[in-house]
Amino acid sequence: MHVKGLLDLLRVMKETIYYLAQQTVQPKTDAPKAKGASSFFDPSLLLMIGGMFLLMYFLLIRPQRKEEKRKKSMLSALQKGDPVVTSSGIIGTVASVKETSVFVNVGDGNRIEFLRSSINQVRKNEIKPTAKTNKSKG
Repeated sequence: MHVKGLLDLLRVMKETIYYLAQQTVQPKTDAPKAKGASSFFDPSLLLMIGGMFLLMYFLLIRPQRKEEKRKKSMLSALQKGDPVVTSSGIIGTVASVKETSVFVNVGDGNRIEFLRSSINQVRKNEIKPTAKTNKSKG
């Protein structure tokens, strides 16, 4: 019984292959081909390739350029006192700004020098701590 099932499967696969081969064969026509005409040239292929380039531009290239532009403007507007996050995840405030580097206070008077390009985010919306107020019970 098991061998019969395998034979049936092989027969079905053989019929499928023959069917697909017949579908891909071009029917012969008696009309002569024009000189210089290539059988590979298809205007729809050219449109499809152009569409793929447009898709790649709008999905990959354009957003990347937009992000680079945003980061460049953020780094040029960097100033003393801005809370920042570096690409390594260190959070601190800008102590001083040089042409190619930035000194960041990371707490307890520790300052670390970073390249400007390693500043990943300026946290403008961060709420700065205010003076502590003691609430009395009563």
